[in-house]
Order: sequence, then structure tokens, then C-alpha cells
Amino acid sequence: MNAPFHESAGTRTTTSAVTFAHPFRLGSDVSELPAGTYTLHTDEQLFTSGDRSWSARADIVMEVRQVGGKADRHVAPADLNRAVAADSERSALLQAASENPDRGLASR
Repeated sequence: MNAPFHESAGTRTTTSAVTFAHPFRLGSDVSELPAGTYTLHTDEQLFTSGDRSWSARADIVMEVRQVGGKADRHVAPADLNRAVAADSERSALLQAASENPDRGLASR
């Protein structure tokens, strides 16, 4: 049996944004990035095989503001997902802590 032939149909780039409510780190980088909204450019490789087509994510580039402009930073999807999850968890913890401001105080 022959392996199916998959033809590359090019690439496409989609642009989206991610917002962090708190300072964050990506992957093993020790530098902390400030809270804010970041633009993401995701490149996907497009494939076709017969009457089917699909895409595979090839690269994510995050625009990072810095003195004098911006820099493009390549980001691993797993690192980005972990940073977003950590930011959400931190927001949830802070929200839970502020729901009862009297918690932990002795009664008078």
C-alpha cells in the first residue's frame, strides 16, 4: 500500500491578540513581560490531499513593546498556553481573596 500524497498548498498568517492581566514569563526566559495586550501572528502550513485540506501551526510570533519600538519574539505554543493559564489562575485567586475582605479577622 502506498503512503498518501500530501501536497503543500502554501501558508497563511492569522493575527490575533492575547491580554495578560498580570506580568508574566514565557518558557524558561527569566525576563518578565508587563501585563497588557500583545499581538500574535500565527503562521500555518496548508496541506491538501485529494478533496481534503487542513493546516498545521508552524510558528507563533508575539509583538513585544520595548524602548524604541517593538520586537518580534517567536513563542512555543505550549509556553504561551502555560502563561495564559497561569495568568487566569492568578486572576481567579485574587478574585477569590477579595470576595470576603473580612476573612481572617478576629470578631470584635
